[in-house]
Amino acid sequence: MKKIQFILTNLILILCLSLSVFAEGDFIIENGVLIKYSGSESTVSISENITSIAVNAFNENLSLSTIVISSRSCTFEAGAIPQNVIIKGYTGSEAERCAARDGIKFSPIIQKHTILIEYKYSDGTRAADDYKSELEEGESYTVNSSIISGYSCDKETVSGVMGTEDIKITVTYKEIIETGWHREGRSFRYYDGDKFLTGTAAVGGVSYSFDQSGYLLLDGDFFTADGSTYYLQGGQYVTGYQIIGSAIYCFSDSGEMVKSTSRDGYNFGEDGRMIGDNIMIMLGGKTYFLTGSELFSGMTMIGNYIYVFDNDGSMISNTTYGGITFDAEGHAVSGIPAESFVVSGLYGLEYNGEERVLYPTIQYNGLNLIENVHYRLTYSDNIEIGTATITIEGIAPFSGVKYAYYSILEPRKYLLMINYTDKRRNTVAEPYTAELEAGEEFSIKSPDIDGYTPDMEEITGIMGASDMTFKVIYTPDKSDTDTETADQTTAPETIEKSVVERSVKYNYGLLIRVFIVSTLIVGTVIVLIINEDMIRKYIAKKKSKRAESKDKKNKKGKS
Repeated sequence: MKKIQFILTNLILILCLSLSVFAEGDFIIENGVLIKYSGSESTVSISENITSIAVNAFNENLSLSTIVISSRSCTFEAGAIPQNVIIKGYTGSEAERCAARDGIKFSPIIQKHTILIEYKYSDGTRAADDYKSELEEGESYTVNSSIISGYSCDKETVSGVMGTEDIKITVTYKEIIETGWHREGRSFRYYDGDKFLTGTAAVGGVSYSFDQSGYLLLDGDFFTADGSTYYLQGGQYVTGYQIIGSAIYCFSDSGEMVKSTSRDGYNFGEDGRMIGDNIMIMLGGKTYFLTGSELFSGMTMIGNYIYVFDNDGSMISNTTYGGITFDAEGHAVSGIPAESFVVSGLYGLEYNGEERVLYPTIQYNGLNLIENVHYRLTYSDNIEIGTATITIEGIAPFSGVKYAYYSILEPRKYLLMINYTDKRRNTVAEPYTAELEAGEEFSIKSPDIDGYTPDMEEITGIMGASDMTFKVIYTPDKSDTDTETADQTTAPETIEKSVVERSVKYNYGLLIRVFIVSTLIVGTVIVLIINEDMIRKYIAKKKSKRAESKDKKNKKGKS
């Protein structure tokens, strides 16, 4: 019996010894002591279940550089850690003490903790959003408390150094009551001396009504306090977009009127009205159309569509209004007769042998309509002289047809005139005149005058859409032996006669010939009427004297 007990005792002892030594990966651990590390990692982390490190535990790891010990109580025997290895652990831990003992380099593990600052009113309700941050141990912090109008706090600044545990701090706000308007929640009260006003009371010469708790009672009225404008409904200010009268206003989340600025892509004037040039805006499930700073009512065209807006500026849709049917998007889809079109811009066109097309202006209810979008045009009887017809066919929402008329006129003629003069602007031939249609070609040969040459022998061109005038200038011919001007030579009698007759007849308006010298006294002016033969004789005499003078010069030159 004793032999059996002995055998059982030894078996239990052997089993206990075998359980106290076990392998954990590359680690061999006996009763919490690291006996051997068989791995080759340069950085080795020691788990929390290891309480100490034995000598020669890392002899086989020649690449070891860092040992991380996360347990604050883990120790190691003298000589257990090579001198060139760094111990990394928590400040104040056993690992730091052992490293200092053996002269081994120690690197502290930086741990972070949370700082939480709560902002509360004196009644315990939240005054502002909590402040929360993670800081390293030993890191300093400074946090300014939130500013809340009308309240003071017990800690304007929270500062300190992060320790080894999380920090929680509460900042408490207490109401500051001063004489004047006080905004509480979404309403206003007026504090006067030692109490809030109730009933009917005057503030700044204006009479206001307050309920039994001192809250201001205003319904659908603007209210100004502390330099800001609010809009109150049932004693409380509103936020967001509001339709007031025929205008749209916007109020911020704190109730102040938005003005002289932009919000959500819309612009606002100094009076707080939304400013927009023909823009649509949706409010409360309805669509409104804004022109300038006013809501539009009536009919208008936006893009290619016809819309109608009710008296409050809201768009009419999914209904019939004034005989016009609208779809869900507010487009007019039917019910407008083309007979209601107003047609303008009709005038006569000249006949040119081709189809003449006129494009009139077509309006409905003051709106300019677009061809092939709101109507189609067809033409008839628009080639020959007479009355042409335009058929105007409506396109949805317009239906039916309307007729308009214009005239095809006889083509207009324009005056073509050609004047024939010498360099002294004396008329040398009767002017040429003719009436031609625009686009008609012309070719006019200049008249021949002996001894004179025109600067344009022929005038050709196409008649324009206005009167045209040309001038042909005649210059005297020059002979090979005589370089003097034609005025210094003997001209043929026909030239003299032509020049004299035209000068007298056309330049001086003398339409009759007289055979005696006479005078005509008009007021203080004496007009000489000279016989044509006398003019001819005078010219011949002058030429004879010039010829004699020329002969004398030639003889003198030879001698």
